[in-house]
Amino acid sequence: MKQKTLSCLINLSVPITLVHTTSNHLLNNLFIRNIILSTIGLFICLPLKSQTAFNPSTGHVFTRFSTAQGLPSPEIFSLAVDKKGFLWVGSVAGISKYDGYTFTHFTYATDNSQIGAVYSIKENAEKLWIGSSAGLFCLSNGKLTQVSEERDSPNGVYDIVVEKNGDLWLATQIGPVHIPEEFLSDSSKVQLKNYLLPGWTNNYSTTYGPECQLIRQAKDGSIYFSQPYQLYKYSDQSIQLLYTAQEPNDKMEELIPINKSMVYFNSSATGLHKLSDSHHQNLQFKNLYQPERIPKSQGHWYVGSLGIVCFQPDEEFISESINFHGEGAQWFSMVLKEESVLWLATHSGLIKVKPSFFHVFSPTHYNNIQESFSLTELQSGQLLFGANHGAIYSFDGKLIEQFIASNQSVQHAEIKSLYEDKQSWLWMATGYEGLGVYRNG
Repeated sequence: MKQKTLSCLINLSVPITLVHTTSNHLLNNLFIRNIILSTIGLFICLPLKSQTAFNPSTGHVFTRFSTAQGLPSPEIFSLAVDKKGFLWVGSVAGISKYDGYTFTHFTYATDNSQIGAVYSIKENAEKLWIGSSAGLFCLSNGKLTQVSEERDSPNGVYDIVVEKNGDLWLATQIGPVHIPEEFLSDSSKVQLKNYLLPGWTNNYSTTYGPECQLIRQAKDGSIYFSQPYQLYKYSDQSIQLLYTAQEPNDKMEELIPINKSMVYFNSSATGLHKLSDSHHQNLQFKNLYQPERIPKSQGHWYVGSLGIVCFQPDEEFISESINFHGEGAQWFSMVLKEESVLWLATHSGLIKVKPSFFHVFSPTHYNNIQESFSLTELQSGQLLFGANHGAIYSFDGKLIEQFIASNQSVQHAEIKSLYEDKQSWLWMATGYEGLGVYRNG
């Protein structure tokens, strides 16, 4: 289809002739030869077992899963997809495997210890490492075992990094932990406090307490971790404080490490930040958001203040942003990208987000358009659609513009069908004001 603006091709000063006829032959022919399709306000309802809805404002299909669909709890904290393609869901009631049809739940370990709320799930060498409110667990060959054993200190594990050599880095209630692979076995348990990073308790946990919530590894092996209001780096066997939040309640919610010199992080109140060689910059969403730009990579999805965002760290721009206003989702925990599907963990259930087959174009300058009734493609390859109150609009692939005003055609009826004949005359079938023709010249 050629992308041109119709309004510059036809002289709007040419009068429209209104044809009143008792014959339905021409009217029926117009309806038969045209697809009557509404391009504004289109909603498709699909009766599925899971709650599925199309949101025209975002152009996505949202499918909800909660207790009615088999989840043990609607409070979801973590997500992961293993090498076999199974989705793993961490909730307040344990961990569940989703095979596309049903959920299988794991709530207790082999020693009958309860797994608790699951905050992090990572796969390595066909093992799932699980961080929960009750500690560190491992799921292998269908067997769930507790790895950590704490007698005198809190157990919670909030985030996990698994290195290629099998070492584990943990963000825990007692601070950042590093456990070498040789100390991880199926036969014995470890005490997390024995693997705390040196100097953490005495030098860094006095201001905001010992708890760490996020831990990430850059491609060059650099380790970054954070408390709610402070960001750290671990390198050369030492801990370095990089940043402290300047505003109250500005909690760090996501880390995107690039290398030992650069890291991005997102905060709840001030948004995305960049630290490069100790130089700090608070990046503005309005400057980063470039939805028309084609990214060179898949980017990094994370939960923002209003919805989910895809950030392109290599090119430093935001390629996508999906707002969940009106979807009823509460407290986003994390987002996971699986091919063309996005999985969203929330406190109101699991949400599957897929791009729609449809793209909804909303007119910017004609907000009084409530409905559209007809669509036709002209010989030039351009589109016209008929709306209410006799208005006809053109579409060039990006913009919707007024083509014929209602006072130049019919003032009250809907444009039910449009048809261009061989003479380039535009015929209009109206709701109750007869048949009209717009003659070009």
